[in-house]
Amino acid sequence: MMLVDLDDTGRCPTAATCAGCGTGQGELTVVTAGSGAGVLCVSLCPDCLTDDLAVPGPAAARGVAEHCGHLDIALSDMDAVLESGWSW
Repeated sequence: MMLVDLDDTGRCPTAATCAGCGTGQGELTVVTAGSGAGVLCVSLCPDCLTDDLAVPGPAAARGVAEHCGHLDIALSDMDAVLESGWSW
């Protein structure tokens, strides 16, 4: 199994708008969020950083695939890490 930090956001781009509230104001921070599909990266404003983010199924699946690309891993690698007991 690959050793990979699923919380690594070093290569994740910052979106133009907050994934939580949709605003583009203020400095956005890239963080990871867990979903039923896996781990994804999202850009959040300071107000939304403290909220639990609910990402709908299709958007979560796309986000997980994109985050795997940022980490340079395959979806199967993320699955293996998650199955090993890693949690967010």
